[in-house]
Amino acid sequence: MLPGNTPDSTAPAIMELDTPYTIQLAPTQGGWVRLVVPEAGTYTLHTGFADVLDGLWTDEGEHPIRRERPSEVCPDSIRAVHVFETTEATTLYMQMGPLTSLSFWVFFQHEA
Repeated sequence: MLPGNTPDSTAPAIMELDTPYTIQLAPTQGGWVRLVVPEAGTYTLHTGFADVLDGLWTDEGEHPIRRERPSEVCPDSIRAVHVFETTEATTLYMQMGPLTSLSFWVFFQHEA
């Protein structure tokens, strides 16, 4: 998927848990993807590159996210893990920075 230019309903959506998504980023420009969170809980975002996720946002402002950490399970392929919590079903906007690689993958799941 290609990311959107703004944090709103025009940004493409990641809607399925436990499904890998590939996002094509440009080396000079980041973008936005909607993250549709189905219910309250603690979630993890697993990503193929570190230091690409710039933050999670709601319509009201920045959403708290724990500090990026490496994966304990597959550190060679899962470069970064991000943990966040929600108190209800919601839509978050994932802000990503530029990337010189062809693609950036994201895997979204309930924290184990």
